Amino acid sequence: MSKEKKKPPHHHAHHQRISGPFKHAIYSPKGMIEGILLDVDEQAVQIVIEPDDPLAESFAKLKPGVKLEVETEGEVHSRKGATAHAVHHLHRLISVGGKAQQPEPAQQRVKGVVARFNYAKHGEPNGVVLDSGDFVHLKPHGMSASALEIGDPVEAEGAARAMVVGHRVIEATRINGKTVARKHPPH
Repeated sequence: MSKEKKKPPHHHAHHQRISGPFKHAIYSPKGMIEGILLDVDEQAVQIVIEPDDPLAESFAKLKPGVKLEVETEGEVHSRKGATAHAVHHLHRLISVGGKAQQPEPAQQRVKGVVARFNYAKHGEPNGVVLDSGDFVHLKPHGMSASALEIGDPVEAEGAARAMVVGHRVIEATRINGKTVARKHPPH
């Protein structure tokens, strides 16, 4: 057995840029998106996504043929044997359809009206989606403390990053003038 095969599957020596048209999302047995397939120089390349990566859900909305550029943690070699195609783990999304997906400035302010609630994987509300499409992430305890309802006006501040669908995720540190506690309060 070679040295490469003895490494754990998530061990990678260097980052690698890969680009090509999006083919489709890859699903886990639980129905979650756990990767995507790209067409790179007429060869299928699988990009594995961590289950908690906020991009996973966004990839479901992409249409086949949209060009993506990603940075991966290098090719992964499976201990289980040969794979049908190259497999990489996503490090970051660089561009969608030629549009750069760069991190936005550290602190941003958004205003809008609560259009709907967003839910954590376990079903508890963890933030709100504004009428603009931006997602204000509060975590469940912050959501509970904010007492927001559908139709409420919101002004939020926090670190922002782009979503594949063209909107932003705001990790709220302030909402409607109040500081958002980022940790669960002691019991």
